[in-house]
Amino acid sequence: MGAALAEDFKTLFFETRKQFLEDLESIPIANKAVRLRRLDRMANVAEDRGNLVLAADLGERAAKEVGGA
Repeated sequence: MGAALAEDFKTLFFETRKQFLEDLESIPIANKAVRLRRLDRMANVAEDRGNLVLAADLGERAAKEVGGA
């Protein structure tokens, strides 16, 4: 579809795409520490509400996240 675009736009597209793909750290969920914090919060809420099955599942997910599963 973009074959007829001016070179300036093609260059801009490919530079922007490259930056987007390389800059995963700016996306919070791509950061392991963010994911672990979220899993921890969810597990605490699940346990406080008596949902031990969900809390255990979230603990397993956290272990997999850090490579301990």
